[in-house]
Amino acid sequence: MFPSARSGALLLVATCFAVAAIDCGAANIYKCRNKDGGVTVSNTPCARGAEPDAKLSSGGSATKPVYATPCERVEATGAGLVQLRSRMTVQQARAVDAEEFGRLNSAGASRILAEIGRNDVLRVCAFFPGGDHSETVIETSGLVRRDGVVDAADPVVAATKPMRSGVEVCGAQIDACRGRSSALDFSFEKCVHEIPTCGPSVQDQCCPKSCFDAYWKPPFDHAAGLAAMQSNGECRKGVVAN
Repeated sequence: MFPSARSGALLLVATCFAVAAIDCGAANIYKCRNKDGGVTVSNTPCARGAEPDAKLSSGGSATKPVYATPCERVEATGAGLVQLRSRMTVQQARAVDAEEFGRLNSAGASRILAEIGRNDVLRVCAFFPGGDHSETVIETSGLVRRDGVVDAADPVVAATKPMRSGVEVCGAQIDACRGRSSALDFSFEKCVHEIPTCGPSVQDQCCPKSCFDAYWKPPFDHAAGLAAMQSNGECRKGVVAN
């Protein structure tokens, strides 16, 4: 009877550690934990959906699987919402309750798994028969995004002031100055200089200093100034606009 792949791999591992004279550096032995919690040992990398538990080859490092989508990673390594509850912010927990993820089970979802990843963002994935899935991302503030789209009715969105680029805010206010005076008149320059510059104490309807610096450059033409603002990365950043 031939030894199984598991027993053969274990024999190879034992041989590597027992016989120092043998160079086992090229023998990569992988210990993989599958979705059911079982562990297999093999000389081939872990299959998709199997979590690498350890790489037992001499001098080797643990293999890191590559997932095509975040939900594929959640499917392989995620946990239930109950297990993650203690790690959620108060706002995230409230959003989870409001989302009523349990209803997805009655809609045909076979599993609902989640992870808390970078910046403590909560990602919840519901998996359906046939390979379909839905993704809900909940930030620490409680902001909800479903499949990449922000929920327009989300209370966090409703309480958040809209953001516009510095180019939009400054351009609109400079155009308003032009409408009130001639571009060749000193009153135009005076009007522009009265536009508030963004700072710690001024954030609403303000103009970043980078926008002013870009606009007031030779040939001091309005169109050229707007183009210079548009090409300035700092000026294109968002500012609060009421």
